[in-house]
Amino acid sequence: AAEFAAHAQKDMNWKKALASEHREKAMEALQKELASLEHMILKEVKSEDEDYEDALKLATPGRLLLDIKRSGKYKCRGVKQGFKEDKVSADGEGFNYYSSVVKLNAVRMTLTRRRTRNRYIGIKDVSTAFLQSHKYEDGTVNYLSFKHPVTGQWIYYRQYGPIYGEASAPVRWENTIAPWLEEQGVIRGENERCVFYHPDRDLLVLLYVDDVMADGEAADVEWIFELLADRFECKDADYVV
Repeated sequence: AAEFAAHAQKDMNWKKALASEHREKAMEALQKELASLEHMILKEVKSEDEDYEDALKLATPGRLLLDIKRSGKYKCRGVKQGFKEDKVSADGEGFNYYSSVVKLNAVRMTLTRRRTRNRYIGIKDVSTAFLQSHKYEDGTVNYLSFKHPVTGQWIYYRQYGPIYGEASAPVRWENTIAPWLEEQGVIRGENERCVFYHPDRDLLVLLYVDDVMADGEAADVEWIFELLADRFECKDADYVV
């Protein structure tokens, strides 16, 4: 684990990566990320489009970050420079940016609670969760730009939903997944807003941004995870107990 951590790198220099023997891996990660963003929330604005001038004036700049994960895999992630956003134009006046995550003491209580042999704990990660949030209301469109690491040219996009780095992205994701959980019959806590409980199944669900932890009978944990995977693109579950 220590060796993997030593080789993990964040926000790498694109020029060095592209000039190295790992150029193809970096390029593959870049192309995969741009394709994913264009599939989910972005549409490129071309010079012949009628809103091209608007995109030039209004686009919030973003960055394409290149990382090496602990597994050695190259990963690119497009993020918005949220501190440069015009928040009133993007989200409207009075928008509430506060978002909830489960507190550490609730996680500790769940992990150390008395349990029978029939209960176990699973954790499921929603992939690129912010990109799977509900799209902007009323057809709202924002503009985003990236400087292409290879060509050095700026690319402009219409943005139809939240992205990483955006000020409103965490609460927009919460407002997507929390109501969905409630639709499955899971009751949301009043004091601890990211703790959910299904009384009929005696199933406890904890939410920390894109990580969903479920504590219950094996069949019930699998039930909520299967529903989650049907609704959102997810990674495979891990089981603690």
